[in-house]
Amino acid sequence: MKKTTTRLLFAWAFCLLFGIGSLKGSTTDFSPPCSVSFTWNALEGGMVNFEAQAQGGTAPYEIIWDFGDGTGGSGSFVDHAYMNNGYYEVTATLTDQANCQSVFSADIIVENYNPCYYTDCVFPGDVNGDQQANIYDVLPIGIHYWTTGPARMDASDEWDGQECSNWGDSYMQGVDLKHLDCNGDGIIDKYDLDAIDLNFQMEHNGLEPLSSSLYDPPFYLEFDDDTIIVNPNNPGLVQISAKMMLGSPNIPVTDFYGMAYSLSFDSELILPGSVVISHDPESFIGSPSDLISLGKESEPGFFDAAVSKINQQPVSGWGSVARVDFTIIGDIVVNRSEDQDIPMLLSPSGITVVRPNGSIIPVSDHPTEIILKLDDDVAVQEPGAYPSMKLSPNPAKDNLSLEFGEMLEYDYKVLDVSGKDIKAGSGRGSFLDLDVSDLNTGVYFIEITGRKGLEVRKFLIQ
Repeated sequence: MKKTTTRLLFAWAFCLLFGIGSLKGSTTDFSPPCSVSFTWNALEGGMVNFEAQAQGGTAPYEIIWDFGDGTGGSGSFVDHAYMNNGYYEVTATLTDQANCQSVFSADIIVENYNPCYYTDCVFPGDVNGDQQANIYDVLPIGIHYWTTGPARMDASDEWDGQECSNWGDSYMQGVDLKHLDCNGDGIIDKYDLDAIDLNFQMEHNGLEPLSSSLYDPPFYLEFDDDTIIVNPNNPGLVQISAKMMLGSPNIPVTDFYGMAYSLSFDSELILPGSVVISHDPESFIGSPSDLISLGKESEPGFFDAAVSKINQQPVSGWGSVARVDFTIIGDIVVNRSEDQDIPMLLSPSGITVVRPNGSIIPVSDHPTEIILKLDDDVAVQEPGAYPSMKLSPNPAKDNLSLEFGEMLEYDYKVLDVSGKDIKAGSGRGSFLDLDVSDLNTGVYFIEITGRKGLEVRKFLIQ
């Protein structure tokens, strides 16, 4: 018995010694068991992106998907469109080259299914396909009155994209007639006008409603006073300042990061080149060190501007985002007024406001009107020696023309605002053409002296 035990121990030691050597020699061919898992990301319209991660086993791998809605697919990276919101158990099955198999399942939730990504939805009230309910949507209904087609399931007049089978016939602009059946009852008639009335001026982008501008943060100019007084005897140049305002106490802006916009104005009343948009110390969007900005007068009557934060920190609230300064040409006000007040409109447009991720914040633009008014408390001075004299153009650029209204021997003198003589001369005739191309931008006076006396007029160079 003792010999047998000794022999067994020896055999066991021999096998262990050579077994270990044999195991070491086979490690280059050993593969750990295969396994699979996946991640997923919900996209727009019920679309979900799946990415499988394979480990171990022997490549290449075959991955088969069960999306939990009765459909499947294959591959490491797959996109799948779900036709309904809800919970789905998704399963990925991996098989490797050595027939190792691994199965991984996970529950996902789909909440953003939108049928309008996959079909031409009806937005009740948008009959002609211009993405808005307006007065022009009445006309196609009259043209196709009493036309019938498939009724819309679960139809309503709500401003949402609603699935509906195509009728097969089109309005003259290529819009299927199902869009004319606003109430979805299968008949184009007067009752479809109710949806136009209910959703009047509502907009959509083909996929979902756009928020009403009534509930979007407003963008507008705020002046200290909505009436600007101009001295008729010394109109000159009037400096004006205002704040560019975004949001309101009831409708603040959320997660503001940057904005771009255009400001339109009357280029005859406002001195060209005088518009400047700059940082307002009271701005709620941040200090100058946290911002970059650019402003440029893109064409006469339009100033384009943009400002963006650079610290990756959005801000929420309402108030001033910038300061605008400009110069009104008082002489133009005097010439236009004729004892009447002059309204001047400044209109922001083309506004884009973004969050840090680049998504758009809807904003409503509001034109601002101020009144330019001659000072009633100032007595208008009597005209000079030649009241019928006409001066044009004003502002001038290269040439200035004066018409005296009579034959005249005259001396003329051009002065700057400090009273310094710039140029002088004399002549005879009923008019004077004067080269002013050498004058810098600014305000000047021209004196005409004839046998009746002196006439002084102000003009501007732009």
